[in-house]
Amino acid sequence: MPVFAILSFGCKSSPHFKFEGGWLGHQHIEAAPGANPDVITSLSEVKLTIKPNARFDMFYNGVPVSGNVSIDGLKATLSVTNTMDRSLDRDPAKLKEVFPDITLVGHEDDTMTFKDSANPDPNPVELKRAATPR
Repeated sequence: MPVFAILSFGCKSSPHFKFEGGWLGHQHIEAAPGANPDVITSLSEVKLTIKPNARFDMFYNGVPVSGNVSIDGLKATLSVTNTMDRSLDRDPAKLKEVFPDITLVGHEDDTMTFKDSANPDPNPVELKRAATPR
């Protein structure tokens, strides 16, 4: 077997996605009749920033949360550890009940889907990369 074939076979890597950066999306919210549209817009927003230090900040369901990110190829998992700048480590079981892990899946078109099992809408939210200032 030629040396080139051995080297190219050994360099094959699994697919990966660049999760770091800012992301924006909107989840579906069932609004009550007469609900303030500004409140509905705020509640529907998903603003996510994934940092290079395996941490994230997010505005989701009208609440700021943050935590840890675990990345594996095309998938990432968000684990909430803080809300409104307060640690939620007092009761880890309750934390996972209120804030279960969130799954992200990266796609070739530089979008990703956001799936929260605690969200009443079973459909994943599409997130698009936010423009970054230069």
